[in-house]
Amino acid sequence: MLYRLPQLIAAVDARETIYVVEGERDVASIVKAGGVATCNPGGAGKWQASYAESLVGAQRVVVIADRDEPGRKHALAVGARREGVAGRRRV
Repeated sequence: MLYRLPQLIAAVDARETIYVVEGERDVASIVKAGGVATCNPGGAGKWQASYAESLVGAQRVVVIADRDEPGRKHALAVGARREGVAGRRRV
């Protein structure tokens, strides 16, 4: 289950931009700034295709990578597995 799932579902319904990041601290930073964010359990390299189901119908999904090799690989994997999920997506 994605982190902050109830807020994520509400954001999808409200057609807000959703940020997918690597960890809970990143989510907290985006939420503090007024955005909607989520991450998967376990951090980089642990994204499962089933997580994308929670993003179906999202207007815009932005995947943000940590500035390291595992973070970049994770962001690309998340982006690749969201094909057809959101109206607009960006990695």
